[in-house]
Amino acid sequence: MAETRKTMHNLNFEILTYQSDIAKQKKLIKKLEADAESIAKEISDAKEKLARLEEEHNSKVEQYAKQGYDFKSAGTV
Repeated sequence: MAETRKTMHNLNFEILTYQSDIAKQKKLIKKLEADAESIAKEISDAKEKLARLEEEHNSKVEQYAKQGYDFKSAGTV
């Protein structure tokens, strides 16, 4: 009888340990997913800024080229 109680206690402890580990993993996954969303937003924002800067740069190059400035001979393009 004492052996059965000890076995049940060990099994209960093992189950609780698994439940705790599962809860920790779920919490970690949730945190990592939130971090990933934040990083994805930062990447998206950076790509938008890059596209805007490239567009502004190309516009300026075109504008100055129309005014006769030769970027290739100046070594800036």
